[in-house]
Amino acid sequence: MAKKTRLQLEDYFKTGDRPTQGEFAELIESTINIIDDKADDTLINAGTSDEKFVTVLGAQKVARKSIKVNGLTADGTTGNIVVNNLTGNAGTATKLATVRKINTIDFDGTADITLPLQTTITGNAATASKLVASKTINGIAFDGSQDIIIPSSPRIIRIPLNIPLINNTLIQNTFASIVLSKNKTYLFKGKYLLTTGTATHTTAIGFAGGDIAISSIEYVSKIFSSALNTIVTSQSLIQVSTSAIKVINTTSISATTTIEFEGIIRTGTTGTTFIPQIQFNALPGGVNIIKNGSFIELNEIGINTVEAVG
Repeated sequence: MAKKTRLQLEDYFKTGDRPTQGEFAELIESTINIIDDKADDTLINAGTSDEKFVTVLGAQKVARKSIKVNGLTADGTTGNIVVNNLTGNAGTATKLATVRKINTIDFDGTADITLPLQTTITGNAATASKLVASKTINGIAFDGSQDIIIPSSPRIIRIPLNIPLINNTLIQNTFASIVLSKNKTYLFKGKYLLTTGTATHTTAIGFAGGDIAISSIEYVSKIFSSALNTIVTSQSLIQVSTSAIKVINTTSISATTTIEFEGIIRTGTTGTTFIPQIQFNALPGGVNIIKNGSFIELNEIGINTVEAVG
């Protein structure tokens, strides 16, 4: 039985007309039946029939199965798509889904933030014990693990020119006042070339003439005595641990004496002046002189607790 258009079907039911059985059949065939004309899943999936209607549920099923994202097909029942590898905007998002904090400041990726200047540093950055890469300071390697000493320049050197000594038993200064720094360590060495009388006497030296506090001193002194321009007839060697006057030989009657000393001085927290000294225990007689060629030299090598240099 052929399907008819609405206009054709209306002609069967004009006033006074009586539709035939066939015309009623054509009416029925030309209308949609909710049971007979509903497309099932097979027809929907095939997509070849133009005679069936599709319900909302059927359309949803078709839509779910037709959805693709980056080549991935949705689940036919739920419509869900599981994406493991993101591309596009998901991979270059302009905003974070959840706001995070950077150093207590909210950050969602939509705008720059400025971290406040840190005036207090915590952790190892504030108390680092060693530099990652060693550097040099004035040519000396430095990595922060220990102190280094930058040699002082210039050195402290005093060279007297025939300084007369008084023929007595008092403590006498051998050099003018020398200015030293507090809480420092000095390497020092020196030499006295003396002309003395030939009367029997001992010789003592010391380093307590100034006002600077000496926290410790250790030095070795050697003394040689002889007649002028002759081979030494007596000599003494002594280790000393005091800045006070210390006798460094037995009695001497020689006209020339050489005194050598070398050691370390550590200064304290007070004073500035340092004055080396000499003393005879009896009148040597004659003309007593600290001759040209005598000297004292001091080199600052660090604080007064320094244990290593370089």
